Parts: sequence; C-alpha cells; structure tokens
Amino acid sequence: MEGYVTVEQMLEFREMKAAIQEELLRCCPGSVITALGMNIPGPRKTSEEIQAAFEAGVEALKETFRREGIHIAGQRSLAVQAGSVMFYALSCPGAAYVKKLTVYLEETHPLGRLFDIDVLWPDGKGISREALGLPKRRCFLCDQEAKICGRSRAHSVEELQQAVQEMITCWMESRTDSSMQIVKLVPSMRSKGMQTRSITSGMMQPAAQQGDNHGGDVQRNMQRSKVWQDSMRHNYAAQ
Repeated sequence: MEGYVTVEQMLEFREMKAAIQEELLRCCPGSVITALGMNIPGPRKTSEEIQAAFEAGVEALKETFRREGIHIAGQRSLAVQAGSVMFYALSCPGAAYVKKLTVYLEETHPLGRLFDIDVLWPDGKGISREALGLPKRRCFLCDQEAKICGRSRAHSVEELQQAVQEMITCWMESRTDSSMQIVKLVPSMRSKGMQTRSITSGMMQPAAQQGDNHGGDVQRNMQRSKVWQDSMRHNYAAQ
C-alpha cells in the first residue's frame, strides 16, 4: 500500500541513521550527537501532517540550542519513506545536559510525545532517561510505560494512529499566525538561573503524572500546554 513501509525498509532506515551518526562523530570529534526523529506507530511513517510536526520539532530544538548558547558544529538530515531525522553535532557542557533539555522538550511541547530525540556521548554511546533518573516515556493512550504497552501490544495500531492524528490535529488547530509561539517553547535555564536538576523535579511532574484516559487526554494535554505557553510568553516579556 502506498506510503507504507516494510520491515526491510525500517532496518535499512536504522542502518542509515547509524551511519550518519558515525560520520558526525568522525567529522566533529568530541561533540555530543543529537538526533530528532518521530515516534509514529504503525506501518505508515510519513505524511504531510507528520512532516509538519517533525519540522515543528526541529524548530523547537534549534531554538533550545540557541537560547542555551549551544553551538551546532555540524548537522545532517535524512528524509525517506521510513521517516525523517535531523542530526546535530553539538559543542556543549555535556551529553547529560543536552539529554535533560531534550527530555524537557519531549515532556512539554504539544507534540512532545511524538518526538524521539536521541543523545549520544562523544564516544557514540547513547544516554537514557533512566541513567539520569528522569521519567520513562508513557504510552499515548494510558499511563503505562510505553515500552511495556508496546511489548504486550496492549493497544491496536489503529488506536495508536488515531491518538497521533488527534494530537497533530489539535496542535494544528491551536496554532496562531505567530510561528514563534511554537518554536519558543523551552525557557533558557541559564538566563533564569535555573539548575538542570530542576528538570527532574517540579517541571517534569505534570507530564509524568498524567494518568488520564485517552478520551480527554489529548485535549487536556493541549490545555495544559496552552497554560504553560502563556506563562512562558509572560516570562519572555519580562526579560
């Protein structure tokens, strides 16, 4: 079926991602490698809506780097039927610092549950949420750990795809003419005098504690995000 990917294509996609990461590690030694992709369940990985969500993630991540003063030493992009990924080689304080920033983005952006952001140490080893004591990713439809639901196939592909579509639709309907409302989502830790440790405490609690049923989950998440964005705009105005 048109637009659907095979297992072989997904395996090739993973190999292509690994090759690009290795290239950046060679070209930019000592850099932290960050890769933004999309967490899309089911065999169809690309569409106009998914691409728009991906581009929003790219802009939000770049804005995060800019506000934190993180230099991008190199970047690569990959766009095939199996998905899109943006890679960055970063000159920054360390992989743990970047991982906390990306987890915060995943937990607070209206589309954050769809973002899949990997962070690698300069030696090529990935860094996990668990290694930093950060909350594990939750399922689209329930409060269970996403990996547990995935392994047990607790939800059908159709249910997961519907959740993704609703999330993107709510986001698209909530956008205003000001694109900066979308890209300026992560506040600067340095400018606010915040410690990176704070990401693991109060800031992460709203997303980590979500236990609502899916019936109103997407809309409630959007409402929470709207409140959060309003507070961020107030902070920017005060700077």
